[in-house]
Amino acid sequence: MYRVLLVVFATLAAVNAVTITNYANRNCGGSARSCSNIGEGRCCYRQGSTFASSKFSGLINSELGAVCSGTANAQCKTIRKASPGNGCINPPGPTQRLKGSYWLNCIIRRKRANCPSVESKEALAQLEGTESQTGEQVLPDKVIFDGHVFNINYHVPSNVTEALEYLADGDARYDDVPEDLKQFEVTGDAAKEYLESP
Repeated sequence: MYRVLLVVFATLAAVNAVTITNYANRNCGGSARSCSNIGEGRCCYRQGSTFASSKFSGLINSELGAVCSGTANAQCKTIRKASPGNGCINPPGPTQRLKGSYWLNCIIRRKRANCPSVESKEALAQLEGTESQTGEQVLPDKVIFDGHVFNINYHVPSNVTEALEYLADGDARYDDVPEDLKQFEVTGDAAKEYLESP
């Protein structure tokens, strides 16, 4: 009995915390919005907003990150590019804008649609243009300006979220953030995971 419990707890402990950060510019530059600890198959997006690249942190090599175009009701509708493990993903076209991003564990879900062998570049390339298999759409909980991280949406007043989102939409700099909004800045170790390269 104790062995079974130990295996269960070890399995639960092995579940990784994945963060997806969507950037205003290609190559993961400019202002950004992050979905922290986002579950597998959930779409990180912001209604009415597009982005140019995504960074995935916390993935293991058997897990696949994907960036998508979308519609008003399905932000992660069509896969534009997918890649295994952590790192920055740009869409194939230099001016293409994205609507959402998500991740999948392709070892566990090998039989699932849109989950190829992550070792095959050809299989990954064949994902481009196919429909994604996502569930819940999740709003970001962080916005980033020049390496400064701010809480938004969850447990943050809506007027503060709206003001920070407005600044991010304009690809603002940290100096553009009004002093009264800086109380929502995340500091210390809590901010590091959003700023370090995967």
